[in-house]
Amino acid sequence: MDTEAYFEQPKSFGCLPPLRVPDLELVTREYLNLNLASPTLSGLRSIRRMYVKHFVLFVAATLALALPVSAQRYNIATIPTLGGAASGASAVNSSGQVAGTSQVSTQIRHAFIWSKTSAIRDLGTLGGMNSYGVALNDSGQVVGNAITGTGVSHAFSWTAAGGMVDLGTLGGDFSSASAVNQNGQVVGGANTGTGADHASSWTAAG
Repeated sequence: MDTEAYFEQPKSFGCLPPLRVPDLELVTREYLNLNLASPTLSGLRSIRRMYVKHFVLFVAATLALALPVSAQRYNIATIPTLGGAASGASAVNSSGQVAGTSQVSTQIRHAFIWSKTSAIRDLGTLGGMNSYGVALNDSGQVVGNAITGTGVSHAFSWTAAGGMVDLGTLGGDFSSASAVNQNGQVVGGANTGTGADHASSWTAAG
């Protein structure tokens, strides 16, 4: 019997590629060399059964490692509104403060800040009807966009100490804030007097 042919053709199982177990094969070959000068078919079948057993154990262990860990469970909490029917959160900082936008009434929306330890707070506007909270940092500084008294949208920065501040434009009538870092630097966009839109960065003066 051709023992080389018998062992050199590992089997494929479904979509799995052929798999060998080198250490088991080495032991088997040593066993054949030492004990079976002319191995019988039943002896080879017995050895094949050992291969199948170890293959099954190997596949089971591989699949166990590949399976995802149980998904993390989350508890959901409702954030109050500013009196309207709907609200949406857009950012959260490391202490759990949340910034977003809430309806005050059907047509009016204001930026807010909220945490589990303090009530929802209306951040106001820049003199117009609406404002929108977009981002915040770990100091509780909220940035976003608000309508001015002349009806145009400007980027704003809000802090508990200073309230809402108009960040202005590059000479045009529009700006928007999209992010703020831990140093209070705000980034977003603004247009120029000619109407060109530019990426913008605001830092506190002085």
